[in-house]
Amino acid sequence: MLTDAYALQHSQGADPRARRSAVLHLVALYAQCALDLPHDRIVPLRRVIAAERIEDGLSPWPKASVSIRDVATGDGPEAHLISVRAFGRGVVADWRDHHAFAKNLCRRFLNV
Repeated sequence: MLTDAYALQHSQGADPRARRSAVLHLVALYAQCALDLPHDRIVPLRRVIAAERIEDGLSPWPKASVSIRDVATGDGPEAHLISVRAFGRGVVADWRDHHAFAKNLCRRFLNV
């Protein structure tokens, strides 16, 4: 979740690789946060998305309401996990205008 959230926030640009990265991380993060899918279903989803040429409609790019600096690092593993989840949910919430796009791709590739 941490990797997907961070990468999604930093995949901006017109470069096709950056756009594909944004799609991959948005869909994976949406699947984790909105659909509560376990990690063992996210890994194959990332592989399928990475292999596809998906036209995205990810404009406009949302303004970030959370930052990697919000993730706790020194308060123990439980606090870290809680803050990672909050960061991931914050990033996916920032992308609310693109949830239908992510949901459609989850349906297409995961049958959910």
